[in-house]
Amino acid sequence: AFSLICVKVGHMIKNVKNNASPIKIWLGGDVCVPIADRTKCRTMMILVKEVNMISMDGAEVLCNRYAVLATEMAEKETNQKRKAELEEIARIAAKVPMNPAETWQEALQAVWMTQVLILGEQMNYADSFGRFDQYMYPYYKKTVEEDKEITREQALELLECFFVKTAEWTQLYDYNSASVQVAFPITQNLLIGGQTKEGTDACNEVTMLCLEAEEQVGLIQPEIAMRIWKGTPTKYLRKAAEVVR
Repeated sequence: AFSLICVKVGHMIKNVKNNASPIKIWLGGDVCVPIADRTKCRTMMILVKEVNMISMDGAEVLCNRYAVLATEMAEKETNQKRKAELEEIARIAAKVPMNPAETWQEALQAVWMTQVLILGEQMNYADSFGRFDQYMYPYYKKTVEEDKEITREQALELLECFFVKTAEWTQLYDYNSASVQVAFPITQNLLIGGQTKEGTDACNEVTMLCLEAEEQVGLIQPEIAMRIWKGTPTKYLRKAAEVVR
């Protein structure tokens, strides 16, 4: 869930919950309007919710454009492997993030399109992904480990494509701002590792995938941050050291 109220300052982390798309949570949640005058609060709540619904209509239109484009490209494609890829892209783009993701690729697409919507609303600086390995692992576990729909290598390739997409975006500044912020990255932080709320180690296979993707792609975005504590397994510490070396 994340607010649709534009504050134009960036520095935002969306709240993504397992087994539900960000947009679904966004639509269903209550909107908190910080108004001291309680007599105006009810009217403002109605207006803000109406604005939210209008914005969601626009978000759905934007997402569906990608589905339409992928379908058109698939119809013209002669390579059968690429044609199948485009058809799958079209299916997923028509599904998420307006509906809950169920697979690894659907979840990646949902997270990215939600990020695109945020970047279209906020200042494009420090709008980050939060604890990526925590909310993405259930999708990896189901798709790769349980249902075996794709291999680990295929999941890694999709994650690397996701990393590449994050590096395509930038913030445009006016001349005066650019003079003091030359080549300033937009700082899309992606957090991995750390502990669970129960105090146990939070590292999982997606933690390792993120480190491997960062090592292989090596672009300026996303900015990987890893939480470390006394219980972090050695293999994750070693891999993190290899990546930053």
